[in-house]
Amino acid sequence: MNVRRFDVKRSKMLWALLALMMVCAPMGQAFAQDDAPAAEAPAEEAGLEGDTDGDGELSEEEKTALEEKKAAEEAARKAEEERKRKEEEERKKQEEARKKAEAERKAAEEAARKKAEEEARKKAEEERKKAEEEARQKKEQEELNAWWPGYGVGLNVGWLFTDLAEMNGVVFDVGSNPIEPADAAGLLRIEADADIYIKRTTSIGVFGGGMFSLGSDTGFNLVYGGLEPALVFPSYRFELILGLRVGLGAYAFEGTNAAGESGVGYEGLGAVVEPNLTLRYIPTREFWVDFRLGFMQFIAFDASETGGATPLGQLPGVTGENGLDFAAPSFTVGFQWGAIPKRPPQPKPPAAPPAEEEGGEEGEGGAEGAGEEGDAKDKAADDKGGDEGAKEDAGEDKGGEEGGEGEGDGA
Repeated sequence: MNVRRFDVKRSKMLWALLALMMVCAPMGQAFAQDDAPAAEAPAEEAGLEGDTDGDGELSEEEKTALEEKKAAEEAARKAEEERKRKEEEERKKQEEARKKAEAERKAAEEAARKKAEEEARKKAEEERKKAEEEARQKKEQEELNAWWPGYGVGLNVGWLFTDLAEMNGVVFDVGSNPIEPADAAGLLRIEADADIYIKRTTSIGVFGGGMFSLGSDTGFNLVYGGLEPALVFPSYRFELILGLRVGLGAYAFEGTNAAGESGVGYEGLGAVVEPNLTLRYIPTREFWVDFRLGFMQFIAFDASETGGATPLGQLPGVTGENGLDFAAPSFTVGFQWGAIPKRPPQPKPPAAPPAEEEGGEEGEGGAEGAGEEGDAKDKAADDKGGDEGAKEDAGEDKGGEEGGEGEGDGA
């Protein structure tokens, strides 16, 4: 029973498979017929290219036309390739021009940036130097107004340019006075003095000495002493001093009479007033030389007659003791030894002008290099000046400086 049922089912499946094969066979043949012409078509078309009359063969005219067509197509292809090549070259040129313009723009921006930085650096450097100079000047001014201990003692020798003509015409050379006229070309002047610096720009001094006539039987002798306040204008190796000397002393106008007797004249007390201008040269801190030009005036306070001289009040044209007054210019040279206050620094030579800047990166580099070289030279000069100042201070300390820094023996 079961075997029979299985045979029936198998027979049904075989019949269904057979029917399916019968249906699919015609369809496969149809597909094969459709594909065969499609494969053969390109060969047929390739063989008939240029056949315009459709006879399956190419005539001479058709061959020429075909060759011309191919030549035209080749020319068109080459023209297209040339066009593309030119477009590519033009694109490359534009790209290079763009890159060059971009590089120039960046170079210009870099040059402008460097120039701006250089200008800012120079401006900052100028402001720094200006601030340092202002600070230095302020410090120097404070030092000028501060107490600067300094002192000196010395000797002066000079000449008073007078021939005592004032006395000859009024006192001596008159018939009622037996004194012979004075015959003097001037008065020798010898003084000792000592100065103390109250400030670096102010000093006060004491002096004492005498004036004596030479080469005359009738002459003038004066011994005096006094004070001299002065204003000092210091520089590195020199001082210009404006002073006023005021002193008191004892004088004697004495000579010989016609009989040859000496000691005839006048004596008494008087005052000397002398404004003067002194140039002081300072080779070292411990020693300096003075050149003084002044104008001295002598004023007699009283007059006592000696040796039988006629009283001044009895001489014609003489009122009191004014007949013995006189004024004359003088010149003296002297030296002092002591401790001079610290000198102002030695002036530096003017700095070289900066090099002119040129356009472009090369000019900027040259100007920058010149600026750096100038800065190096200024720094070297400053270092050298500092070394010289240190040497001076060391020399001054070795010379026995007691207060403040002084000037050395020179750089």
